[in-house]
Amino acid sequence: MRIEYRLGVWDIVRFNLIQQFLSPLSGGLFLALAFFIFLTELNSGDSVSGAALTALMWFIALWIFQALLMIAFFSTRSADSLLTVHALEIREGGLFESTRFNESLFFWPSIIKVVRRPGHVAVFVSARQAHVIPTRAFESSEQQSQFVALIKERMGAV
Repeated sequence: MRIEYRLGVWDIVRFNLIQQFLSPLSGGLFLALAFFIFLTELNSGDSVSGAALTALMWFIALWIFQALLMIAFFSTRSADSLLTVHALEIREGGLFESTRFNESLFFWPSIIKVVRRPGHVAVFVSARQAHVIPTRAFESSEQQSQFVALIKERMGAV
């Protein structure tokens, strides 16, 4: 099976925001900061609801700031090799990726996991590196399910 798609800034930003939100470290850090703000506001004489609202606003502001930083970072020319047309092909020996910048074969034992998230499928080839495939790259949700199932099947076969 072969999938071809163009990766955009929003695809990468959405993937990274979801990953960070699900991460116990960054999610916990943002929650700890919001809780600290809540306690600070509470100790300064604010009501519980006022302190909670202030903490919630700061929590949301931190995520917006994080998203803006990512948009700025991924909008630079240094991201050109990432924000291009990608082709992924499931082969007998592994997952083959090609762009105008590279060709790589990731052997099945190197694939850590494959996940479906809102707007994309991610195939992790290390703890910090994944192929992000936007949902629009698939002709249908059935093709997306088939792609994920085939990768999981190949991962389990090794």
